[in-house]
Amino acid sequence: ERTRDAARPALPAEISWIFKDRAPDPPGFQIFRREVEELQRTREGSGKWLIFAGFHGLGNWMLGLSSSLLLASLMNRSFAHLGGPDVCGWMQGPLCSWRELPEKVKAKASKKLMKEEVEEVDILTIFWKGCSYKKLCKELRAKRILVVQSGAWFGEILSQNPLYSQRMTAAFERPAGEEVILDIYGPLARWLYSPSAT
Repeated sequence: ERTRDAARPALPAEISWIFKDRAPDPPGFQIFRREVEELQRTREGSGKWLIFAGFHGLGNWMLGLSSSLLLASLMNRSFAHLGGPDVCGWMQGPLCSWRELPEKVKAKASKKLMKEEVEEVDILTIFWKGCSYKKLCKELRAKRILVVQSGAWFGEILSQNPLYSQRMTAAFERPAGEEVILDIYGPLARWLYSPSAT
């Protein structure tokens, strides 16, 4: 009798390493991850939110969402995401449970995205380049609900902000040969977008 693994077609040699080799996370990343997970566990009582309302395209959505989660954690805000692709069927990361948010918060964010005036909501739009990046290099003063729209990866820009640089160094710094680098996107992506086993 053939087992399930035996019945599964073999992966092409040029991509099989993706599923075998696990890249090491920076030494401080697990502490950072636990802090984010704890913040998310208590988010129902949160007073401040960062909500990602992404752009079209899976790749851009992943870049923008990863950056926005990072920003939420650095600002000590609860995180959620609106819209975007349905990843729950093929990813086993925490994103599915993070779609849920209080109805009042969701309604206010949705109204703001429809260009209505909502007193408690700010929108931050980050493009691939240009002046929108400059906002990230200083303290972000935002209302109770901050909606981020982006299809860009801006993690490295956040590391240049003096308010966040120490925490990011502790979480993402790792040795690479004779150098020490900030490995930001890799650990976040492996955690958030881990493929489902089924």
